Amino acid sequence: QMGESEQINVWLASMRLQRYVDTFVRNGFDDWELIEHLTEQDLDVMEITVPGHRKKLLLAAAQLNREDSRTARMAKLALEREVLALRQRLAQLEVAPPLETSKLSPEDRKIHNAFLAAAQEGNTDTVG
Repeated sequence: QMGESEQINVWLASMRLQRYVDTFVRNGFDDWELIEHLTEQDLDVMEITVPGHRKKLLLAAAQLNREDSRTARMAKLALEREVLALRQRLAQLEVAPPLETSKLSPEDRKIHNAFLAAAQEGNTDTVG
């Protein structure tokens, strides 16, 4: 079970905005009640100025506010945490020397094959 601050970290990371985790926590936005009601003024106070980042955060916060239940949010965050872990593992594989798939562990081979399959479909955003 993830604590709320870890959930918020995963939420921000799912948008590739994990750079704002400390900003959110430092400004007291470390629970869902506040994040669900995030406003332009809150982003001004936190000095989050990049227009695209502001838009992502406001849209995602509004979506949280519309979620059917806390359980649905928890399931979504757990899935996003798995995707984030896969992205991190994939990044490690990408900086390694050219892959000899026969030397990969079964788990890494599975990740590699999933990425290749997604890449062939033009859908690498969901895997890496």
